[in-house]
Amino acid sequence: MTKNLFVFVVLAALAVASPVAASGKPDPRERLISVAKMVDELKPKIGVTEPITINNMPLGKHLVGTQLFHGELTTFFSDEVLLNVSDDVLRAIVAHELGHVKLGHVNLKKGLIAVEQAISYEKEADGIAGKILGKQAVVEMIRVLDGLLKKNNMEKEWARQAVAERIQAIQTLNP
Repeated sequence: MTKNLFVFVVLAALAVASPVAASGKPDPRERLISVAKMVDELKPKIGVTEPITINNMPLGKHLVGTQLFHGELTTFFSDEVLLNVSDDVLRAIVAHELGHVKLGHVNLKKGLIAVEQAISYEKEADGIAGKILGKQAVVEMIRVLDGLLKKNNMEKEWARQAVAERIQAIQTLNP
C-alpha cells in the first residue's frame, strides 16, 4: 500500500511539473514561470523599477505587447510565442518589452501612432535589449518573431520594412 502511494505521489508531482496540460498539449501558462524569472533578472539591468504583471493571451492581433491593463503595467505573451520560441529569444523579447517601459513608450501607446513612430519605438527598445543581451540576441528575436508573424498570416506591409530597418539599426549599435 505504501509503495502504491509513493508511485501515485511521484506521478502526480511529474504531472504538475510537466508543461503539458490534460489535453496532452503544452500549457503556455507554465512558461510564464520562466518569463517571470527573466523579468526579475532583467529589470534592474535595464533600470526598470515599476511593477510589471505578466500574462498569456490567445493569438490575436499581436504576438507580444506591454500596456496598462486595469491600471497595472502588463506584458502579454501570446501562446504562440510561449510555445514556439527558445529561452534565449524569450529573454530578448522580455528585454525589448522592458525597454519600452524604460523609454516611456507604454504610456504613449494609448492612442494611435504613426507607422514611422512605431518603427522608431521598436528600434529604441531593440537598442536597450541589445545593450543588455548583445546584438545577435536581438537580431534572432526579430527574425523569430517575423517568422511567427508570417506563419500566422499576421504580417503587415510596413512590418516588412520595419524588420529590415530594425536589423540594420541593431547591427550598427555601438557595443
